[in-house]
Amino acid sequence: MSSRQITTILCFLLLGGGLSARAAGPTYWDWHGVEDMNTVHLDGASLDADGGLVRGLVARPLGPDGPEVVWCLVDAGDGGFYTGSGHGGIIHHTSGDGTVETVAEVPAPEVFSLVMPPKGGLLAGCGPEGQLYRIAEGGTVLELGTVPGGYIWDLLVDPDGETVWLATGSPAAVWKLSPDGDLEEYAVFDAQNVLDLTLDPNGRLLAATQGPGLVFRLERDGTPEPVVLFEAAQNEIRQLLSGPGGVIYALALQVEEQFAPAAENNTSGMLKVLNGHAAADVPRSAIYRLDESGLVEPVWTGDQDVMIAAWSSDWGWLAGTVQVDHDARAQLLALDPPAGSHRVAGWPGGDVLSLLVAPDRIVAAMAHPGAVQELLPDQGPHRALSPPVDAGRPVQWGRLRWQGSGDLDGVRWDVRGGNRSEPDETWIPWSQAWQDTDHELEMPALRYLQWRVTLPASGDGRITGIGLSAWRNNLPPSIIAFREEMVTDIEDGGLMPRSENVTQTMQSGLRVEFGQPARRDRRTEPRRADRIRPVRTFSWKGADPDGDRMIWSLEYRRADSEAWRSILVDTPVRLGIWDTTDLPDGGYHVRLSVSDEPDNPADSAGRSRRELGPFQVDNTPPHLAKLDLRLTATGFRLRIRAEDEGGVVGTALVVLPDGSLQRLDPVDLICDSDREDFDREITWPPAGEGRGVEPWRVRVEVRDLSGNLAIAEGDVR
Repeated sequence: MSSRQITTILCFLLLGGGLSARAAGPTYWDWHGVEDMNTVHLDGASLDADGGLVRGLVARPLGPDGPEVVWCLVDAGDGGFYTGSGHGGIIHHTSGDGTVETVAEVPAPEVFSLVMPPKGGLLAGCGPEGQLYRIAEGGTVLELGTVPGGYIWDLLVDPDGETVWLATGSPAAVWKLSPDGDLEEYAVFDAQNVLDLTLDPNGRLLAATQGPGLVFRLERDGTPEPVVLFEAAQNEIRQLLSGPGGVIYALALQVEEQFAPAAENNTSGMLKVLNGHAAADVPRSAIYRLDESGLVEPVWTGDQDVMIAAWSSDWGWLAGTVQVDHDARAQLLALDPPAGSHRVAGWPGGDVLSLLVAPDRIVAAMAHPGAVQELLPDQGPHRALSPPVDAGRPVQWGRLRWQGSGDLDGVRWDVRGGNRSEPDETWIPWSQAWQDTDHELEMPALRYLQWRVTLPASGDGRITGIGLSAWRNNLPPSIIAFREEMVTDIEDGGLMPRSENVTQTMQSGLRVEFGQPARRDRRTEPRRADRIRPVRTFSWKGADPDGDRMIWSLEYRRADSEAWRSILVDTPVRLGIWDTTDLPDGGYHVRLSVSDEPDNPADSAGRSRRELGPFQVDNTPPHLAKLDLRLTATGFRLRIRAEDEGGVVGTALVVLPDGSLQRLDPVDLICDSDREDFDREITWPPAGEGRGVEPWRVRVEVRDLSGNLAIAEGDVR
């Protein structure tokens, strides 16, 4: 059989790929536009809408120290503000100069909402048992009542200056605190929680719910009859706020988990609100415009977890988000309708839950940990830092280039680096600062590098692009595994019905289908599986530390020769077929070579090799001699000798006159040597059957361990 007569047409196996890495040679990192610049740590710098680095907000921590979460902020009217926190139920006051003092400690773990009635003091809405407290001058705490739902999420003072409205859950309800101190349920909704309350331009009450995300309108005259104004695609309306032109806007958020108390062992009443996952087909967050005429339209959507939003003519749309998993920093975003955003501030912290926005500052309250940050525009320094840039292994760093516009006189750049993923004492310190736009980096070979830019204290300068280069020496690919596939089963046919193909199943699970020429008479070829017996299948796996593409070559040589002959040359395939049909019997070696030349110049490409063997090639069938078939009283006696010069006799069968098969055992009972004698008396015909056509025709089939078949046949005399 010629090797041209057989073709590998199909194989089934999941062959593992190479390891993901970075290519050798010159390597570049670039920061251009919002998406790239959003990876940069902001430390007094901001991003503009086009992704440029500009002077920005400097974060100043104000405290308080200790709480796990600061739920709410309320302007105190004296240049300072009040905060409600958890899980200790403490209310703080922070003055304009940053001094923090404890106002009161209420007998509830969570202070979710605060409001300042016109007549003075504070009202605090709490959980998880729905307590409502009044805090008088001097910090005296008076309980006004409890709401059965368990959570008071928002408090709103009525235009009359005396009535207070409560947003509660669960279930969702609005409660009313009358001037005489009576606390009564005012309206119940088909939802889990009412999260926020506000008044529309006509003085009617608007209520935002969660589970589902709805906005209701209620009259305040004692006949609420809630009217649904809007149902969001998201499952909660977190906030109702005044936007451009005094129009009401709704902030919606999609979370998988609904509001529910945390595990029973968490007595703080902390909710799972921050741990949900968005549905795949719904924008994670959205802001909707609620027109006075009843029309509703989305003005912004995004994939961030926006927990709080604010709008002012000075700052535009701002949003506080949940901390990103891979970055232990809080973020303040500027929203760019209809679907954009860019970061205007970042600082070490967690989830931003509340914002106070003034023309000259922004105050943000956080959870995980609980803290308050003051963001100021005119303080310095204004810096931005890249995350540690990972080259994959120590490399020779090249140059840092940058572009900008406007007044950037006084901009300063510096770098540092090391071989650990996070900067520590093993890193080399910050370099001497420079200003030139194309700077050669004089550093030892290091895996990680971090750049830092300090913007001028004044002016309109902006950094629009940053480029970093390095040279990575090529490392050769490696051969992880190389083996001959062991055949466990051979069957006629394949995927194509009624084909002449043959399929091998390997011990590893690999299946290889071989195509063969169809007979012109369209009859099935006898023992066609024997035709792929001389075929050996090899598989392999490799990895390139640089992530380069790999090509493979497979060769063989005789054991007594140094001359290699090709089986496969420069193929990306990780499977090879070696047809030994036309090879002389004897020992052979097989060699696999891999190269990363597709991604490297020939003179710097890496190569690796691995050799297997020796393999014994045996294409010569056993020799059958002295076939002797003689009649006996009960049938016939069969004698024959089988010899295999290049191997071991493996199995023997006798094909009886009616075509049935019987195993033929040698005289010593076991086929395990290069010569076996067979002597067997066979009863024929079987009891109850006629003698049939005589003389009887008998065939003997003997295979060696390589599968070579020898046949001898004759008549019984």
